[in-house]
Amino acid sequence: MNPRHAVLAAALLGSAALVYFDGGALAGSASAGGAAAVDAVVEPAARRAPLPPAAAPASPGDARLLAQTPRADLFGAQDDDALFGSRDFTPLAPPAPAAPAAPAGPPPLPFTYIGKILGDGQRQVFLGRGAEVLVAREGMVIDGRYRVERVAPPVLTLTYLPLNQQQQLDIGSD
Repeated sequence: MNPRHAVLAAALLGSAALVYFDGGALAGSASAGGAAAVDAVVEPAARRAPLPPAAAPASPGDARLLAQTPRADLFGAQDDDALFGSRDFTPLAPPAPAAPAAPAGPPPLPFTYIGKILGDGQRQVFLGRGAEVLVAREGMVIDGRYRVERVAPPVLTLTYLPLNQQQQLDIGSD
């Protein structure tokens, strides 16, 4: 028997002793042998008037619809917070549309500078994007989103075409 079992057994014995030797404290009064006597008298609840009996049709062909009785007449007036009170499930009006936010500036450049070379009288810049290496020259369009405007060390000027905004990337001096 481990310590946990010993604690649980002691708790069980203690609670059993409390129930057996309660002296009537749990029931409010004591009687012989520890049994509890009932002192309170319970009165029956007030009853409502019975519902009117439904008239049974004499034959299946003689069935009639009875007029509906308003709920308030059957059960009395109820406040709106009653447990089974009526609720309004009409959908709320949609919120007013928010004003469109002004487009933020262009996203940060997805390119990293790798190196540059001067060949055929034109500067070429090697750019990295993830595992991809791109060669950028003036006037070149990259992925339909960026156009290389100028390659003039120490910066490479790109235009973000969707917003027509220029961005610069540091490429160091010659």
